[in-house]
Amino acid sequence: MECKEIRHWLAAHVDGELDLVHDAEVSAHLQACAACAAAARQQSALRALVREKLPAFTPPPHLATRIRAQLRSAKEPARSRWSWWPAWNMAGVLAGLCLAALIGFQWGDQRARSAQFGDEIVSSHLRAVLADHMLDVVSSDRHTVKPWLSSKLDFSPPVADLAADGYPLLGARVERLGGQTTAALVYQKRKHFITVFIWPAATALPFTDEHRVGYEMRAWRQADMNFIAASDVAASDLDDFITHLRAATQ
Repeated sequence: MECKEIRHWLAAHVDGELDLVHDAEVSAHLQACAACAAAARQQSALRALVREKLPAFTPPPHLATRIRAQLRSAKEPARSRWSWWPAWNMAGVLAGLCLAALIGFQWGDQRARSAQFGDEIVSSHLRAVLADHMLDVVSSDRHTVKPWLSSKLDFSPPVADLAADGYPLLGARVERLGGQTTAALVYQKRKHFITVFIWPAATALPFTDEHRVGYEMRAWRQADMNFIAASDVAASDLDDFITHLRAATQ
């Protein structure tokens, strides 16, 4: 994250309202950036001052009664306007509304699962970087990395070294994502890391392209395997990396 992004999330961080991924990123940045850390202290001081000086608002006891009464009176005309409709018309409208609600629920549930899976991927990548445990097997030789992964997994993931294309293979580790065991290949682009998660394509991919603050993710299916690449490199660099990886693992 850059300082501009950190300042955007700072208030939510101080209030404890950020998700695990963003909160970890902000915390890591504050440890390394004195200016943003000072801004965070100012936010905390302001938050404490507001809580101390501003009086708490307590609604009067009759407010809830008045609101309920107004809501009841507002509903009466609506019932009279619809009272002339035949019952079968009303049933059709209700059926349509139920169908729309079901479709909306399914779409929302799918979006929620996609967002959760994306957060899990970024958390895995970020946790490995911050804990300095990116690799279980350290090697740029695919003939070393692939047999090691095959011995730990019940499938054999494709492995390619892309050093000639500017993305050297550093090694791999085994990860657990969405209740399934995956291979996690780690590549490097300058000072950035790219993690590629691979597992058998028995389940549908949660998304194709996904973005989190400071992170890009791409998902695709190839050779009966699901792939998701995640990194904080520029989107164009990640797309270029995927082009070379897909060509090398055909």
